[in-house]
Order: sequence, then structure tokens, then C-alpha cells
Amino acid sequence: MNVLVISEHIRSDPFRSTFYNIDTTHKYYKKSIRRFIKGNNKFCYFINLFVTAFVCRFKYKSLDIKLVISDNPRIGFLVSIINRLTLCNINHVIWNFNTQSVYTGIKLLIAKYACRSVSFIIVYSEHEKNIYSKMLNIPKSKIIKKLFSGPYLDDDRYIKLSNNGIKKDYIVSAGFSGRNYEYLSKIAERMLNVPFVVIVYPDCLKDIKFTDNIEIVSGISELDYCRYIAKAKLFFLPIKNMETANGHLGIVQAMSLRTMLITNITKGTKDYLQPDVNCAIYPEGNIEETINIIRQFLKDNIRRQYIVEKAYNFARRNFNVQNDIDTLNDITNLLLKKRDNRHSQCS
Repeated sequence: MNVLVISEHIRSDPFRSTFYNIDTTHKYYKKSIRRFIKGNNKFCYFINLFVTAFVCRFKYKSLDIKLVISDNPRIGFLVSIINRLTLCNINHVIWNFNTQSVYTGIKLLIAKYACRSVSFIIVYSEHEKNIYSKMLNIPKSKIIKKLFSGPYLDDDRYIKLSNNGIKKDYIVSAGFSGRNYEYLSKIAERMLNVPFVVIVYPDCLKDIKFTDNIEIVSGISELDYCRYIAKAKLFFLPIKNMETANGHLGIVQAMSLRTMLITNITKGTKDYLQPDVNCAIYPEGNIEETINIIRQFLKDNIRRQYIVEKAYNFARRNFNVQNDIDTLNDITNLLLKKRDNRHSQCS
């Protein structure tokens, strides 16, 4: 099957590169968002997104495209709207579906209109499946839940990091969406003898005061990002988003790179977490107890290593590229079954 993938960062995304190197089942045509106009504001971003989606729409026939995959909701909504307005009935899947919050108003109207013609959307937790079905007023059968994955168990560069085994005496935290770095700052303030490394865009830390034991790292490659994680004794992941879901990437990275994960349970992450088996859970809002848990796992190498290995085995079963390939093959099989009743009608 010829598949067109439209992504913001397809050339620089190590997971997608790993995926396409492994999966030879389909022929992939990969299109990144082009910068037709320069600028970093939202207007320029939207125009570049729209023009890329519009140009791709008129490549379907020449490339004999049978399936379009949009790599996030922003791209997916535009692709779907353009398809509907140009009377194109083509199979379309939105991967990485996460709107960060429950939409209302005009955003919700646009999302509902766009998703009417989408074949499937892919989410990373049962909670998201339920909440987006309700938000978008679409049947749960159109929403496929799979666990998040990445290149970390299939790409030799990341496998070497996880196999290194040398840990340094610092705690790492990473990511920018839905994080509770205010809570982390309060923890670090009471643990001045423990170094913290936070990998994040500085814009996400406005109005948060950090003590000298916190190092802020930004502007590094994905591999260097993961090197910090792999060398840390603990990955502290405080999640703020209780509405939809965030933190899946951090969970996958910690478990796959063999770094002990300490986090809080949210509706969007509970599918991944087995307390005291593949992670440790801190009590929400209880700073002193959180500090006690962190100190325990910094000192107890045996217990920490036990959980790390359990987590790594969990990752091996659930976070590898083959799971994504199987998901895509399941989707194509479902679409092929419908082919006799619904042919692609794009000129």
C-alpha cells in the first residue's frame, strides 16, 4: 500500500527514521512541513501548515496514495478539512492524537468537522480514548489505543546508552507539555545536596525560581537528551495535566534507557505504571513524603536496580517499533476490508 506521511519533523525524528527502516510492508512517501513564508509566529506556522497540506492533497493521484497519515492533530485537522472541501474521500489516520486539553467553542467545532472524515485516530491511553470519543462525538471504534513507543529499543545508538550501566549522582527531569516544574523546584529547594538536571525549553519555566542545584539544559540533540536520562540515577516526572494526557514520552524513555522512574499517577498515564514494580509513585502535593521516596531510591541500589530491570522488561514488551508496525497493519487490514464498499474518490 502506498502511504503518504505528513509530519512536522519527519527528517529529524529518530523514531520515524527507525520505523521506516524496519517496516518494509508499505511504500512510504514522507513530507515535512515546508517553510513557504518565514517567521516564528502562529500565523506563519499555520500558513506553512496549510500550504503543505494543500500541496500534498494534489499528490494523492499521481503517487497512487491509498492512506494518508498525519503526525499530529494540527496537521490532521487541516488535511481532513482540505480533503472534505475538495470532495476527496481517502483513508486518513491521525497519529499522536493529543489536544493537550478538552476543546470548547470554535476549536471544538473545527475538530468535530475535521474528524468526521477521519478513518482512525491513534491515542496512547484508555483515558484519552474515552475523553476524545466524548469530545469529538465519534464512536470509540474510530479511536485506536496503543502504548507510546520510540526508537530506544531498536536503534543501536540508544541501545548502547541503556547498556552502559554507569550512573551519575543526579536526578533528571525532561519534557515541556503538562509538566509540574513548580513542584520540582520545591523538592529541589529542600534537597540542596542533590543535583537536578531539567531538559526543557526555557520558555516553559517562566516565573519559576530554581535553586543552584538545578541545571537547565536546552537546545540539544535527541541523542544527547537521552544520554542525560541514561546516566541519571532517577528520572523525576511530575505531571500537571489531569485533563487529557502528558508524560508518555518521559515514561518510555526512562524505562527503555534503564533509569528509575518516580512520577505521579494521572488518568492518562496509569496504563503504563505498576507502582513498586516498574516505577515509584509519589503522593500528589506531599513534598516531605516525595523527598523521602527520592532519598530512599538514591541510597538503595538493589531495590532501584530491581525496579529498573522490571521496567526495562515492560518496555521491551510494549514500547518497541514492532508494536507500531502491528498497529498500522491492523489499520490497513481494516481499511482493506471496507475497500469493496468505499473506494477512494480523489481526482
